[in-house]
Amino acid sequence: MSNGDLILQCTFDKERCSLDDFKVTQNAKYGNCFTFNHGDDGVVRNTTKVGAEYGLKLTLSIEMKEYVGLFGQDPGAKVTIHSVGSTPFPEGNAINTKPEESTFIGLKRSSVKRQPHPYGDCTSRQKRDALYGGRYTYETCQHSCLQAALLRECGCSDELIVINSTLCSVLNKTQECCRQDVRTRHEDGNLSCKCRQSCHEDSYALWLSSSLWPSDNYVWYVLENIHTRSQARNLPVNPDELRQNLTRIHVYFRDLSYELITENPTYTEETLLSGLGGLLGLYVGLSVITVFEFINLVVDVVKVACTKQ
Repeated sequence: MSNGDLILQCTFDKERCSLDDFKVTQNAKYGNCFTFNHGDDGVVRNTTKVGAEYGLKLTLSIEMKEYVGLFGQDPGAKVTIHSVGSTPFPEGNAINTKPEESTFIGLKRSSVKRQPHPYGDCTSRQKRDALYGGRYTYETCQHSCLQAALLRECGCSDELIVINSTLCSVLNKTQECCRQDVRTRHEDGNLSCKCRQSCHEDSYALWLSSSLWPSDNYVWYVLENIHTRSQARNLPVNPDELRQNLTRIHVYFRDLSYELITENPTYTEETLLSGLGGLLGLYVGLSVITVFEFINLVVDVVKVACTKQ
């Protein structure tokens, strides 16, 4: 499915957005994935507004007739919220949206700052991942480790997004057995993936709600508007059929404030040196006092001895 067939309407902060604003990548399980505000074009879209009236609004055509066999058991769209420049993995943390519904996704940002060595084990790596192309995250590192093992041991990968790779074939018994073996070892933690948490990481708390959409009165407006403005092909002309093929998504910020979680070292180098200096001064002071007390004791003993004589 192309972006023109999937994305029928798009607005960001009440301004119309273009199909060119989406980056298309491939996922082995879900096929084409469309990323808004990906940042690869050097443009990062920010918002200073809160509430469901603003943010990103999408009307999607899920093309129910195109679902075949086992792939038709869960129609709708998968939505993944992730940081700008990072690679999405919808098979792990996606939100399911249903046809005939409008799904509201409220966001609140949370930022974590971890301490690097010698206080922690996080990484400040900023380079783009060699296989996926996105910036470093722990999840990307784990996926990259798995795909690198598949390329090394099986000569293929099972992710379409991996750069310069050959896709494993399920019809090739040797490749399929090798692929399943590598994946099992990865799930059991036996691939020795040296992945560390990022020293600076953003995440988003989500609030989900949904309602039936479009209403009986509004569906006629949607029908006329979509046929007039959309580039999609083979759109339904019947209101009931149209309703079964559409889903509406609102992604917005509930609050512009954000939670900042920062790790602070309990004992820094300066604190350690200061503590050692204090202890050393204390011990030296005690040593001097002890010497003088010993001398005083010797003098007193001599005085007592002389007096007795």
